[in-house]
This record gives sequence, C-alpha cells and structure tokens, in this order.
Amino acid sequence: MSETKGRVSPVDWALLAIALIVSAAFRFHALGAQGLWVDEAYTVNVSLRPLGELFAQLRADDAPPLYYLLQSGILRIFGTSELAVRLLSAVASLLTTLVLWTWARRFGAAGIVALAWSTTSIAVFYAQQARSYALLHLGVALLLWLGTRIHESSRPRPRDSWCFLLTALGLLYAHNLAVWTLLAASAWVAPAFLKERRTGGLVLGAFVVGSIPWAVATLSQLGVHTELNEWMGKWWESHSLWLGPFYSIGVFANGTSAWVRPPTPFPSLPEAYALAAYLIWGAVGAGLALALVGTVRTKLRPRDVGVWVLFAAPFLGLVLTTLIVGPAYVVGRTDTFALVPFVALVGWGWSRHKIGWALLAMWIAVGSWLVFAPTSNPKSTDRALATWMSNEIETGDAVVVSALGRPTLEYYATRNGWRSRLGDLRAYPALLDENPAAVFPTPIDSLTSYASEAKSLRAEWERAGTRNVWILAVLLGPQGATESSPTGTDSSPNGGGASPSARPGFPAPGAVPMPPPGSRSHLTANDLPYPMSVLVYTLRGLEPVDVLREYRQDWVGGERVALRIPAREFVVLDSLQPIESGR
Repeated sequence: MSETKGRVSPVDWALLAIALIVSAAFRFHALGAQGLWVDEAYTVNVSLRPLGELFAQLRADDAPPLYYLLQSGILRIFGTSELAVRLLSAVASLLTTLVLWTWARRFGAAGIVALAWSTTSIAVFYAQQARSYALLHLGVALLLWLGTRIHESSRPRPRDSWCFLLTALGLLYAHNLAVWTLLAASAWVAPAFLKERRTGGLVLGAFVVGSIPWAVATLSQLGVHTELNEWMGKWWESHSLWLGPFYSIGVFANGTSAWVRPPTPFPSLPEAYALAAYLIWGAVGAGLALALVGTVRTKLRPRDVGVWVLFAAPFLGLVLTTLIVGPAYVVGRTDTFALVPFVALVGWGWSRHKIGWALLAMWIAVGSWLVFAPTSNPKSTDRALATWMSNEIETGDAVVVSALGRPTLEYYATRNGWRSRLGDLRAYPALLDENPAAVFPTPIDSLTSYASEAKSLRAEWERAGTRNVWILAVLLGPQGATESSPTGTDSSPNGGGASPSARPGFPAPGAVPMPPPGSRSHLTANDLPYPMSVLVYTLRGLEPVDVLREYRQDWVGGERVALRIPAREFVVLDSLQPIESGR
C-alpha cells in the first residue's frame, strides 16, 4: 500500500480542487428548487420554536437536539427558504469531502476516495435534505480521520484526543443510534489512549460525564422509537434482518436501490438498466475485496482496521437494537453511519489497482445521471397544494389534516402569509399532533373516543362561527387503508416495495394537485379510511362531499384528496345514526 504522509504533491492538490468543485456542483445543484417534504418541514417547524418548546417536542420524538439547535441558528440568520433550510446539510457534506481526502492521503487514495464521495448519489441525496444525516456523515469522517491520526502517533496528541471527544459527543447528541459507531470507535482508539493515560483517562471520563444527559433522555424515548418505527417493522416481516448489510450496500451503491426496494425512495437507475446495476455491484465488490487484501497485507495494523470497524459496527448495532428494542434498522436511513466508511473502503480498494480509475469513472457517470437527469423526481406537490389553498382559504376557515399532512402545510402556510388567516389548523385525531411527522397505530378500541373528539371539534367550530372546514385526507385504498397505515397492507409511510417510478406517494415529475374528473368529484365518509371517516360523518353524515383536488403528497404513501365542507352544509347532529364498530 502506498503512503503519502507529509508534503502534499501538486497532483493531490489538483485532485482535491476537482473533488471539491464536483462535490459542490452536485450538492448545490437545484438545492432550493424543490419543495420541502414532511420530514424537512418538521425540522424547520421544530427548529424555529423557543428552546423550551423545542426540547418538549423532541421528547415525543426519537431524536436528540443538536441538529435542531444548529438548524435554529442557521434559519435565524439565513431565513426559511428551501435553500436556507438545506444549507447546513449541503455544507456538512461538502466538508466531508475534504476530511475524507485528508484521511485517504495517508493511503495514497486521496483523489479516488474524495471523488467517489463527491459523486455518491445517496450522499448527495442527504446533502439536499434538511435532516441530520449529512451532519452525521461529517462526524463519522472526522472520527475516522482523528482515529487514524491517534494511531499513527507514538503517543496521542492531546489536541487530537479532545477533538475526538467533541466529535463523539456531537454525534451522540445528533442521533441516538450513533452509540454503536461510538462504541466501536472507542474500542479502536482505547489502546492508543492507554499509552498516554493521563490525557486518555481525562478524555474517556469527560465522554462518560458528557453522555449522561443523552442516556437519561434516550431511556425515555425507547417506547416512542418503537412506536414511530412500526412501519419499518412491517418491512422486515418480509425481509431477513440478517441480510440487512447487503440491503444497505445495495442502497449505498450508485443507482441500485430499485433492486433492493427499500421502504423509502432513493435515487436509482430504472429497472430496465439491470446491466449497469450489476456493473456497479461488481465495482463495489472489487473495491471492498481489494481493500480487504490491503488490510491483511499490512498485518491488520490498528489504523487500517479502524475503517472496517466503523463500517461493520452500525450494522451489528442496528440488528441488535431491532431485536432487543424495536425496529431501528431503516435501510438507507439509520444505517447511514456506515456510508462514509463504505465509500472510504471502496475508494481505497480502487486505488490499489490500475483499473480503479475506470471503476471510478463508471461510478461518477451513474452518480451524475442520477443527480442531473431531467427524469429525476422533484418534490413539488406539497408546495403546490399550499399555494393553491392560499387563494382559496377564507378568513377563519379550519383545516384538518390526516397523518403526515401537517408539517409541510404549516411551513408553507406560514411562509406564504396565510397561516394567520386560519381559525384552526390541526390533525385528526389529536394524537397525530404529538409528532406531526410520525404515523401512529390506530387503537382497536378508539372508536368511542374518536367520535367524541369529532363532536367536540364540530361544536368548537360552530361556536367560533367557522365558515368552512377543509379536510386533507387519504382515500380508502383497495386493502382498507387506515390513517396509521395510509397505503393499506403496507404501513410504510413511503409506500413500501414498489419501484420509485410506481411507488405510491412518489409523484411524477411536475405533478401538482389537480381537479378530479367528474366521476370522482364527490365522495362520502365511506370512501375515507378510519378514523378520518368518523370526522366527515360527524359533519356530513353520508351525504356527498365535494372533492376540490386530488394529489399525491411528496414521498408519502396514499392517494389524497382536498375536501371543503361549508358549515351551512353540516347535517343535523341528532339525525346521525350511531356509528358501528366495524370499519
């Protein structure tokens, strides 16, 4: 294995410049052009709350606060445009390119590794998301680089040790599942810390003390985590958990996620391009194999083994967490801690053989197509729905949304200036407002309480003189969907196993809410899933309701409709027959 410590060659400087330019071009391309989807809008809405409310909301979530606190500062400086809310992720991912180049230069692989990361489609995907994943990638890259530096020193430098500590705590307070990466990283550097016991002991002690608040908060979130990820548990019922790492690699590899069929949509080649997918998998296999050979030939030096440790630990941790606690292994999401060491290993392996640059060229070509192809699926439906409603809403109207519908509507209603015109904006049932970006299971014995809640809402609107009640609802599907399972038998909020082009909730390019054809211009409560059907029944009985728009929400399953029920059309409450418990 060649090594290039010390003076940086002009070639390495040139490759770094190219990698940074490419990385920036990929990450900032159309960064603000797409609308926000539910999770991004949730991030913005939470980040803009006062600190007390921010922490209170996260207690009903399964996430620590660091990313939201950083995002809060960014939004207050740069505003709340789509570009501004994604800026933190884009910059973090760009910096990861620099950190990986610095790490890989020690192995003579700087250019290939940096360019591979720059054009990895799922890394770009998360760089353009207002979520914490790109920040996690930067943290893992820093751990990898700092851990290598610590092992290369005869005694760890105090500066490296304290930077390692700060990075580790940052990861821990950015995502709960970072604990598995941190346990692996700690085991990796512990022998080196023992050489300098005073500094090493202080660093380890500081880490233990610093992680206590995280541990206390996480214990209270365990039940929340299990409930929020129930949809992922459904996916694993038809997939082997022990094959999880192979599913993850299939999503990490450029353009091949369509063959894995993950529960969330990621950039992928059309399934007709199977040959290209096989070539990419072959390139990945070759890179990992060559990296393994290189590690063995260096007699498993600790600095070389570390990248393998950081690669394997998240997978093992996710499997154990899923088996012991609940469905934590979300393919393409919570396995994101393994993405940086995966790219590092593949690029390192490619650098060890002259064919590596050809494999990299293929990787770049596929990544470029996925990012810049006009056939990519932009997020635009939620923004278009809010824009249309801004011209239709009357002062004092009430808006009721079903599962996963509130965050984007609230974000655009506030940004477009019509949130203040509303008399009421809420989810039904009220349970959904505890975490607007989550799907909750529907209790079997909930009918009585949901019917009572619907009557209370009706009475509230009548007292307030509400003129119109808007309802954004999921349509009843052929499998009998409910609000907690918007797509019927598949409870994934993103539509489960279909290919990206056909997956429910993944609108075609340019799709916007449209008026329904005449045959679907009206519906009744029986056309809506439980429990939204209970609310519509309480307002209109089984009388027909006008359908103003049909749409598919961005990256969320289920055909949806926008209804408007004028208060003057409410049926007499005493005329309604009792609701039967059968759905």
